[in-house]
Amino acid sequence: MKKLFAIVLLMAVAMPTNAQDVYSVGYYDETNGTVAALYKNGNRLYTAQYSSQTSKATRVTCNSQGDVFWWVNFYDYPDGNYNHSEIRINNHVYASNENHREVHIADIYCLNDTIYYAGYQYNEDSVLVATVWKGSDFETHWVIGDGIHSSLIYNVDIDKRTGIPYFCGYVINGKKRAAIWEGQELLSTFEQDSIYEQPITTSYASQIAVENGHVYTIGEFEQQGFPIPALWKDNVLIRYAQPYYDVLHGICAFDDSYYYGYTSRWQYYDAILKDYNSEVLQLEYAYCIQSTFTDIYVLGKDFDNKFYVWKNFEKQCQIENCNALSDMCVLDPFFEPHSEWYYEILNDDGSITYQHLEYAADTTIGTERPKIIVRTNTIYDRDAITTEVTHEYVFERDGKVYWWNKNLEEFTVLYDLTAEAGDEWEIKVGIESILVHVDSVGMFEYDNDTRKMLHISDAGNIFNGDIVVGYGHMTSFFPERLMNRGKGYSVEGLRCYCHLCRTA
Repeated sequence: MKKLFAIVLLMAVAMPTNAQDVYSVGYYDETNGTVAALYKNGNRLYTAQYSSQTSKATRVTCNSQGDVFWWVNFYDYPDGNYNHSEIRINNHVYASNENHREVHIADIYCLNDTIYYAGYQYNEDSVLVATVWKGSDFETHWVIGDGIHSSLIYNVDIDKRTGIPYFCGYVINGKKRAAIWEGQELLSTFEQDSIYEQPITTSYASQIAVENGHVYTIGEFEQQGFPIPALWKDNVLIRYAQPYYDVLHGICAFDDSYYYGYTSRWQYYDAILKDYNSEVLQLEYAYCIQSTFTDIYVLGKDFDNKFYVWKNFEKQCQIENCNALSDMCVLDPFFEPHSEWYYEILNDDGSITYQHLEYAADTTIGTERPKIIVRTNTIYDRDAITTEVTHEYVFERDGKVYWWNKNLEEFTVLYDLTAEAGDEWEIKVGIESILVHVDSVGMFEYDNDTRKMLHISDAGNIFNGDIVVGYGHMTSFFPERLMNRGKGYSVEGLRCYCHLCRTA
């Protein structure tokens, strides 16, 4: 029996990779106008339409529970007059601005599984005020503008490390100036052309990306009456293009580089550039560029007039049955349905058995919706095989995995996947705790899939090892050296991981 367990574990070393789902929105043409559509990995998933109206979807975002929110505008047919807007969650109407006409939405995002809308409204003095709303009732979350000087939000990006939203747009205080807000605080406005040190007449920032403490924005500034496309790092101009003829559009940051779309009167194609002028992709047009912890995604159209998602500048999937696209989001959940993990158990007598973890279902604890992980330890006890079964409760939000502490009756951070070298976090295990230090951050590669990996350590060598995004800790998913202390066995390494294990 001991030998059988060892053989099973040695054979089960393959780790099928997690699926990253890419959702995109746009519309397709019908006889009586256009129909808004949500696509998943290239396939049309849902549509939004009413009789005597046309529709177009313009924004999409996802939360950690796998819900997809998409923003749809409706227009009367055939005159094309704007009718109303809806926020849809999957295939259902979540919110409508029919009774909230003062809400002007420019972008949407999810934090802590709550949907937020960024844009502007007019106050009682008819001044444009940059505003953020949330929820199905468009509850005011932040009034960012001061209500005296006109202000407006165009775009938002979330800092992956801190979870703080950054907004870009403009403020009019004597003149229109491009503006960046960190949360609800005005971070900077752009005063001059930092390359030639000339005063800027007007400017605005329409797209934003945040990475490694830097803020990248794309927009325009005006000098001597010419609107000049521009790219800023923080509030320093680092790239500009020819007025009227050249266009900079789409921005994402990844590691210490930035990527953006560029079209010129001198070229017949759209290009994705890395940093100043290093070309990494040619296509007909790029609608959107985004990055995750490990990958860069481009939503665009190729030279055969077909729509695709590119992952790391290689075609990943074709988007069928569409005529235009506008936005995408990438859902990379830590916990896939039917996920299972097998870890090796080393018993004190030298025999090898295994620990089995399975994501079995969801439940509710307070206001949270954690996953139930059934944890089964198969061990030897005086030549007899016994099993210990417990239920653990975990959920992922904004790059952190939380674990339910049954003694303290609270959630503790198990993994901080946003952490960088030098960062620390505390894991509460029963009535004890571990201070985890991130020694380094690298990449884990398996079967053409690359994922962020944290190498961590602690003073007691309790939870030392590597944490891989999407898999977990490679030695033991939970801090087993505390949980199993004095029990005569130890958990010593991941041997197999799979998702959708029982659906084939």
